[in-house]
Amino acid sequence: MRNAGGALPSRHVLGNYELFEEIGRGGMGIVYRALDLSLDRIVAIKILRDDLRAHQSIVTRFSREAQAAARLDHPNIVQIYSVGAVDRTPYIAMEFVDALPLSAVMQREHRLEWKAALTIARQIAEALACAHDSHVIHRDVKPPNILLDDHHRAYVTDFGIAKILTLDDNLTVDGTRLGTPHYMAPERCKNGEVTAASDIYSLGVMMFQMLTGRLPYEASSPVEMVQRIISEPPARVRQYVEEVPEDIERLVAWLMELNPRHRPKDGHTVCNAIDRVQAGQPLDANEPRTIVAIDEFRKHLAADTASNKTTVSDVTRVSRMRRAIAAAVSIIALTVFGVTAWRAAQPAAPASNAGNPAAWFSASELATFGDEGENVTMSELQLPGYALLSLSPAGADGSVAALVEQHGASGKRVLCVVSPNTKTASVRFVSTPSARFEMLATVGAMSGSIFDGHGLVGTAGGVSLVSLREPSQPIVVSNTAESVSVAGMHPSGAQWAAPVIDSAGSASLSVAALANGRIEASQIVPPGPRIVHIQYSRDGQQIAYVRETGAGLFALYVVPVGGAVTEPVPIRTGRISLAPGAFNADASAILICVERDDGSPAVEVVSTGDAGSTAEFARALRGAWEPRSGDVVMSAPDSKGEVQLYRASLDATDHRTQLTFLDGGTDRALLVSPDGQSATTFAAATPKPSVLFASLAQ
Repeated sequence: MRNAGGALPSRHVLGNYELFEEIGRGGMGIVYRALDLSLDRIVAIKILRDDLRAHQSIVTRFSREAQAAARLDHPNIVQIYSVGAVDRTPYIAMEFVDALPLSAVMQREHRLEWKAALTIARQIAEALACAHDSHVIHRDVKPPNILLDDHHRAYVTDFGIAKILTLDDNLTVDGTRLGTPHYMAPERCKNGEVTAASDIYSLGVMMFQMLTGRLPYEASSPVEMVQRIISEPPARVRQYVEEVPEDIERLVAWLMELNPRHRPKDGHTVCNAIDRVQAGQPLDANEPRTIVAIDEFRKHLAADTASNKTTVSDVTRVSRMRRAIAAAVSIIALTVFGVTAWRAAQPAAPASNAGNPAAWFSASELATFGDEGENVTMSELQLPGYALLSLSPAGADGSVAALVEQHGASGKRVLCVVSPNTKTASVRFVSTPSARFEMLATVGAMSGSIFDGHGLVGTAGGVSLVSLREPSQPIVVSNTAESVSVAGMHPSGAQWAAPVIDSAGSASLSVAALANGRIEASQIVPPGPRIVHIQYSRDGQQIAYVRETGAGLFALYVVPVGGAVTEPVPIRTGRISLAPGAFNADASAILICVERDDGSPAVEVVSTGDAGSTAEFARALRGAWEPRSGDVVMSAPDSKGEVQLYRASLDATDHRTQLTFLDGGTDRALLVSPDGQSATTFAAATPKPSVLFASLAQ
């Protein structure tokens, strides 16, 4: 039994409840799965945090708000069974729901199909309608407080928690002030009256996120975020996902109106609107607030697109207004959220360079570096409006190549190289909308190689060998008209492997190298189904590749670089992919990412000799070898459903050391530096693309 945070007494029995494992934690305390001994049923027990128990006013409100929420009886609300205290330990016993937080589902799926998003949103609206009918305001509607089971049934939890904590201005939650500004309504950001409309706004933000995979506002600090929420209309859903029906975009805009009087008056109105959209009917043309919301939304967008006609006096007037708003918001943000609610704002880039990647070549201001907890460094790229797509090794020194893409229709891509040792970053390539590129493979394993820090970049017109460390002329290694989307590089950089597509659409595997100023290639695997992953072993003697086999299944093969042209027997089949840095040091084992039959993820260790699985890391999303110790570094969800980095040995796969504790979690992407000194990923919920480096030093 874990006792993190001191929230659990030393014994495993609390009154009439036998406590089992921890299943979650939040601002108020820790949640355990438990057995109600008197009724012989499984329940969830939330125990108030030790430091909060010292505040009698909090203990009193904890009980009062829980009792108010216990009156709510709805299939989409987690039912509260009882409230009490044992040996001065306050607790809430509630319905146990075998489900994941919506935040974890979004982390896994990125975005949802619009019909599924509407179904979930309607259930949440029904739950809020029930609460609002009983004069209960949630105040903290956000994905971590929505549970989603395997049948996409939604459950709303943690009613009243926000009110309990915000009534005491001196309290903090896990080192940060209460509040998730991304989901907060404008009136709450201004310390105004919180009403049912505030919950409706938060539901609108969640709908936007489910539909697009992103949040409607981006900002570099809490002050800027709050300023934008209270003064600017949100982004359009169809700006990011064009296939979403326009009526759904209008519905989200209605829910997120800046003026609470212009939003749907309650959850029942939201349900009715969703029913119309799901039935293929337009939003109620007789509802005046719908028309006003849409008209105002469009006017704001028109004003934005006409910004090139703004006069100097207009700019001066707007700047003064924004400075006044910023001054007021600064006080509100520091009071409501506290300075630690967000990472300290980094110095802004020069005005002439901000958001203009072409001006950042070799510029030291491209990224800011700062500590993000013990042994974790964050590099924030000063490219607002861009999102990280992928990370690749960029050298034996631990540098990484970060590929970012601009939001919106242009889809401009920028390749940046970030060096944690020197705390510098620079842009290597900027694409045009008509000529985007992919980072196929990089060299970063053999220090001293003349190709150290080189990589293969693929475009629709072929593949080029480029330097990621300094400006240089790319070397075209293939000018095939077929777009190449996968390749692998020998750790020395002197050789690479890629599929060759024949006229029938079959893919063979070939290796190529520069020799005497010419590119010489040879086929090592005969044609077959599409190849989706390729990696060399660390000594460059073997290649692992994955083929499609149909019905969403894949097969993993390992071949010697100089072997005969034969297709070997697969060593693993299923819903699998190669983990980054798949081969261990002596190439005796490979890490693969697996989707099991029940849909849950795992990382497996597969022997390259006897083709058997030797270890499994359950619930892990990605894995990579730490080359010095043979440990495995992985990305996996924590107790809140947010992805973090962990480290574990093959001898104790369930005993994991957590490396990151990032609010909002990390992405599932993962790299381990060639020297094993650091693990790299990127933050999942930051306004600018941010790369994380976690130290692996023992």
